[in-house]
Amino acid sequence: MSTQRIVQLLISFVLITAIAVVSERSHVLASIVSAMPVKLALALWFIFSDSGGDRLLSADFCRISILALIPTMLFLGACWFALKRGWTLPQVIGLGYVVWLLAVGIYRGIEWWIKSLVRTA
Repeated sequence: MSTQRIVQLLISFVLITAIAVVSERSHVLASIVSAMPVKLALALWFIFSDSGGDRLLSADFCRISILALIPTMLFLGACWFALKRGWTLPQVIGLGYVVWLLAVGIYRGIEWWIKSLVRTA
């Protein structure tokens, strides 16, 4: 494992730990910190460095990540909906992931459909 990969993993660990520590003090600050694009920046760093600095591949990652935020927002919306109705935490998280998975499936289906239209045109 390269030194750069170790540094990337250590930074990831420190950030996750920071979110856990912050959540003990303020749920508002924890939600802000957890929604920061830190993971996206780390993933972009991983992809950019692993691809040898391929800017087009990294740009494609950014494009796809923008669309991937939609299922994530739907996940949070479903969790909020279930929590407001008094569901248990396992039910809340389960619903969130079902909604997220459906949204990802719909997105991937639309993407596949568009690509098939482009190939036949």
